[in-house]
Amino acid sequence: MNDTIFIALISAGFGLLGGAVTSLGAPWVNWGIEKRRDKMTRRRDLINNARLMFSGRTLRREEIRQSPAYGAIRPFLSSELTNNIGKNNISGGEQGIQDKIMQEVSALEKKWKLI
Repeated sequence: MNDTIFIALISAGFGLLGGAVTSLGAPWVNWGIEKRRDKMTRRRDLINNARLMFSGRTLRREEIRQSPAYGAIRPFLSSELTNNIGKNNISGGEQGIQDKIMQEVSALEKKWKLI
């Protein structure tokens, strides 16, 4: 076999392999970028909804527990805070609870690098 033909076949093989890797790899990279972008968008929405809900008027514990914003942010709050919100027999302290929620929301925002 002629050396020129051999080199041409190897070059064609590597070109084909490179094209296959690129055509399969590029969509995977784009999917990863979109996945991270969607995650950041969801986190921003979660933070914004919590801020809107808990920075306004003082809510009773029952109102806090039933709010969609609390249901969404609850898995990310400390167990101490969620246990305090879950107590039924305590009256008062709601403004303090909302302040603590806002503090933890701000900490989440920094942890998630949204600011």
